Amino acid sequence: MFGTRKEGNQLNTSESADRSSETKTIDQFDVPSSATGVNLQWSRPVGAGHELTFGADVLAASGAVHENTRWIGNAFTRERTASGDQLDRSLYVQNVYTPAPAWRLLAAGRFDRWDNRNGIRRERDIASGSLLVDTAFAARSENRLSYTLALRHELSDRLSWRGSAYSSFRAPTLNELYRPARASGNVIIEPGPDIEAERLTGGEAGVDYALGGKLLARVTGYWTRLSNPIVEITVGTAAGASRNIPPCGSVPAGGACRQRGNLGSARSMGIESELEFSPGPGWSLSLSHVWSGAEVTSAPGQEHLVGRSLTGQAPHVLTARVRNRSLMLGDVALIGRYVGRRFYNDLNTLELEPFLVLDARASRPVTSHWEIFGAVENVLDREYIVNRAPDGSYRVAPPRLAGRIRAGLPRAEIVVVPAAAHLLHEERPDECIAAVRRFLTEIRPRPSASPGVMA
Repeated sequence: MFGTRKEGNQLNTSESADRSSETKTIDQFDVPSSATGVNLQWSRPVGAGHELTFGADVLAASGAVHENTRWIGNAFTRERTASGDQLDRSLYVQNVYTPAPAWRLLAAGRFDRWDNRNGIRRERDIASGSLLVDTAFAARSENRLSYTLALRHELSDRLSWRGSAYSSFRAPTLNELYRPARASGNVIIEPGPDIEAERLTGGEAGVDYALGGKLLARVTGYWTRLSNPIVEITVGTAAGASRNIPPCGSVPAGGACRQRGNLGSARSMGIESELEFSPGPGWSLSLSHVWSGAEVTSAPGQEHLVGRSLTGQAPHVLTARVRNRSLMLGDVALIGRYVGRRFYNDLNTLELEPFLVLDARASRPVTSHWEIFGAVENVLDREYIVNRAPDGSYRVAPPRLAGRIRAGLPRAEIVVVPAAAHLLHEERPDECIAAVRRFLTEIRPRPSASPGVMA
């Protein structure tokens, strides 16, 4: 069981076309959010070779934003409120079956139901107090069944193969449904109260090869189809002068109006390759490459987006690492990352250039409960762009606070995924899965004739 509550505020500004001045645009003076949830799970061996798991999740979330907008003269002229509640419930069952030491099968099913309630949006004139917008959004509910089927077979103590088929879904967040936003570069983002849940189906197959504890190689191919992908759709842009673009209203010069919504479908396919070599005690050299192609395959009403790449999806991501673990030095690693060309908008007009960076980290246990650690990201101080706006501005923002999170997670590792925001595993699933696999490969035993971990 858990519960969280957060309070926040933020002041947004817009820049003039010549970048010489800025003007207040939105003052989000009160942004509360809360969530409470509970998870119940029961697991035990059942019969010969079966391990059965039953579980249930409940999550209730509420969020609101109270903000002042429309800066005219020397003051804000409108007050806006948007809020809503969401309730998610799920039941799941999983069976892991090991009919023989070299075989491992997994079957899982999950039922989800989500409800959105109390969604509102109100705007009033600050000077007169008159109500200008008063919208109450209809309550909505949706059910979804998901499944996972997976198989792993160890052909020998060196070679094994695996495969899986799966489906899943993601309900739209309260932010996507109800909360307006403003991004850098005078980009105004309107919510989509009619957004439907995303649905994903896919499959993958792979081969693992281990040689005497010295060499480990993994190759995985995957294919996924995403129905109703939730994206920020560009409605229009304001070039040399500000203009009114519904539903955003007045958009400053150089800015854009975007609205969150569903496209028809998108497809993603690729190959993940990993190679790890241990030349001596404590040393490991690893190289991984992810090739992926993700594009829009259907977009009713937005046919010009068909064939375009999904926002932020790089076709090539390469990671190389040198690591040493010893009693004297602790755990020391040098990591190089290359991320290829990608786009920062749905139209594929805002290109982010490839970049290569080098990171270093070190940690050493002090006691059984304490360790000291340090990390230097972007050791060579390379400047790379992670955000580009229609007005030509861009943001260079290598993360500098990740170490605070790392401090609370023993054996954790910092991995940077570019062009991703709050929902990393949903926005960049390929890079996220590849990073998790690399991490699990390091902390678990190498494949052997005994039953392995299902990948």
